[in-house]
Parts: sequence; structure tokens; C-alpha cells
Amino acid sequence: MNFFGKKQESPSGDEVIADGTNDLRFDDAKSDYLYLDLLPEEMPDEQWAKIKVMMNFFKTNHHSPAVITGDLELDATARFLNYRDKKQLFLAPTSYHNFYDELHHRGSGISPQANLASQLQAHLTAKTVPGSKNTRYMDAENQVVLKIERDRKKRVRQISYFKDGRLTREDQYDDHERLFVSDYYAQMPNLQRMTLTEPLFQTTSIQGLILNRSGVAVVNGLPLTQQYWLNNSAGEPIKLFTDMNEILVWWLVNNFVHTDRKLYVDVSSEIFPALVQLPEMQSHLIPIVHDGADAEALQTMSTSVFLISQQFSSVAKQLRQSRDVKVIESWYQFMS
Repeated sequence: MNFFGKKQESPSGDEVIADGTNDLRFDDAKSDYLYLDLLPEEMPDEQWAKIKVMMNFFKTNHHSPAVITGDLELDATARFLNYRDKKQLFLAPTSYHNFYDELHHRGSGISPQANLASQLQAHLTAKTVPGSKNTRYMDAENQVVLKIERDRKKRVRQISYFKDGRLTREDQYDDHERLFVSDYYAQMPNLQRMTLTEPLFQTTSIQGLILNRSGVAVVNGLPLTQQYWLNNSAGEPIKLFTDMNEILVWWLVNNFVHTDRKLYVDVSSEIFPALVQLPEMQSHLIPIVHDGADAEALQTMSTSVFLISQQFSSVAKQLRQSRDVKVIESWYQFMS
């Protein structure tokens, strides 16, 4: 069976539309959504300040927002809850959506937990670093073959596999030690090699899988050929993309078209250039300008509403001639 072999093409040429996409839509009564590229474990002061500006805007306008992030992190939801409930960065009623986390939770949760590569361990020597939660397993030649990383609760978070000292596979696990992401690596020619001092071969990702809780692959990525397949709940491919951001944009569009939802997104976001070019998103998209307002560039956008930092009052005045412009606080005032 040749999965990527030449087959009779579908009418669109690059995708197969089939049942299985309805469960990719989230059920949330919110009308206002704030998109963030990621929520890092240690948030930079600048990002904190910009989020604070938006929460103040929502609070002043009596909105109850939801937050959407596109970061592929095992603990994305836990991080959000920590920022909302403990650090009180987000408003109390703020709900949350993460595409990859929701993909993972499409499964039934019956997949086996991490087996810790027990068969390999039997032939290896374990080495731990004092104070570290990670364990390395060495072969007879004292080369690392296996590395197991645990969190503070001693749950397995990542298992890395090596051959001849080089990374060949990396598995990441969720809070219940179920496989979430699996990446496969190989030594490939370095096509960007500029000088003789740079290595001819480099460790490169050749395949990446995102799995649901049942252990079924919901995304199958082949980075070298820029093929990223989105699968249905049975693991059957239903749509082809060229990168992960394209999948994320597709998911957002499918959750906003045919609704009255508004998506607030920073113009500096990784996915903003793709979103702003889509006609079907024009009535939903509200660009946020925190930095570097360019009046001419903003004028070319088809969106009718903008949020612009008060430090760009002259630009806001220009845009008001044809657009609905709302002035927001400058994030600089929240910097400690």
C-alpha cells in the first residue's frame, strides 16, 4: 500500500473532503475571542502587558472573552488556568481553546500509558543526575540510548530514543501518560551548509504525529515534503496542508464562518497575514495594533474594525475616516 503514491485526484486536486470535521468545532457561547500565538511557562513582561491591555478593553466594554492559542504544548490548558485563576491575568469568566489539545481529547482515553520502553531498559544502565527528574539509559559503550523525562509529580513527560548518540525518536505524553506527540528524526544532508566548518549532515524531523487519547494519529506531518494530513477520528486522512499554521487557520475559519463571533488578533501574530487575506474572515477579524502602526498598510486591509494603541493617535485619526477605530491603552504603562 503506497500511502502517498500517485492516485486519481479529487476534483480539488489537493484534498479529500469527507465526514469527520464536525467534531473539530468547539461549542462555546462566547462572541469575543482573543487569539494568542502561545502562552509560555515564563511569560515575558511585554506579552503580559499586552494581554492586560486586552483584558481591560474587554472589561470596560462589558465583554466576556474566550482565549484561543495555537501553541503545541502538552500543558497548554494547565498554563492558561494558572494564568487565569492563580495569577489573575485573564478575567474570571474567560474560557479557553487550544486546537492541539482539543484534537488530543477527541479520543476515548483508552490508549495504554507510557510503557517506559521497559524491554530496552533491561539491557541498559540507568544514570541519573542528582536533583534531576530525568534518567538516561546507557549501552555497554556508555552511549545514551534512552532518556526519560518526568515532571514534578514524577509523571513521564517525554521519552527520547538515540542511535549512535543521535536522536531518532521523541515521544511526548499527556498528564495521564498517554502518548500525545511522536517525532521521528534522521540524519539528512544540510542543504543550507554555508562553510566547510558546518556539519554536512544534520538531525532533521522526517515525520511527526499528533495522537488522540485513543492512540489514533489525528495529524500526520511530513516536514521534508511539506505534507501535513489532518485525519478524522478513525485516523483516515481528510485534508492536506503545507504546514501546521495552515491547519490552524483552517480550524479558525471553520469555527467562525456562519457565526457572529469576533476574533481579536495582533497584526504581529504568525497567522495574521493568512487570516487577513481570507474574504470569509473579514467580518469576523479585528486586528490589534500594539506596535509599529503603518497607516498605509492598515488601509489596504478589508477589515472594518481596528484596535489601535493610544500611542498611534495620528494613525487612528486617519483610519477613522473610513473605519471603526477603537483606541486601546499602550502596553508600555503596564511594564514593571
